[in-house]
Formats: sequence, C-alpha cells, structure tokens
Amino acid sequence: MYKQLQEVNFNAAYELCHALHHPMRLGIIRLLEQNESLTVTQIYFKLRISQSVASQQLSVLRKSRLVVSRREGKQMIYTLNHELLQQVLLGIQSLTSIKITKP
Repeated sequence: MYKQLQEVNFNAAYELCHALHHPMRLGIIRLLEQNESLTVTQIYFKLRISQSVASQQLSVLRKSRLVVSRREGKQMIYTLNHELLQQVLLGIQSLTSIKITKP
C-alpha cells in the first residue's frame, strides 16, 4: 500500500477533486458532455451566468485537465477530456464500492 501511495500525485488528485466539487463546474461538464465542443460565449449563455464567472470556472477545469481548449480565430473552443474524465469516474466508482471492515 505504501508503494501505491508513493505513486499517487496528490497535487493532481487535489486539483481533480477541487474541480469536481463545485455545482457550476459540474454544470459546465454536463453541458460539454451534451455538446461536442462549445465556446465560452455559448457556455455562459446556456448556463445564464456572466462571462467572467464562466471564464473563472473554465480556468479551474483547464488547470485540472478535465477540459481542453483550443483557439479558433478570436474564439476559445472547449471540449471535455473524455479519457481523463473516464479514469476519474472509474476511480471514484472503485472507491465507493470498497467495503471497509474493522480489523
């Protein structure tokens, strides 16, 4: 178990948990899950939030690598990092299925 703990990047794990622990960011993830890609304008319009709030939340999601951005002209296009999100969901699923018993 100690070896497994050594292999865990706790900073990256914290960033992922922090990014997922906010209703607005979860809303953005759900929105991107329903659409292949969206601009920041489309995101804040659909979620009925300000542009600055959308940009702040997208920044956290980008930092955690859950969202990928690319520039097309003057627009930033956002998509989900499906591979990372799948890994995170599988990890959470495995943690929630563990039964802890007293020794």
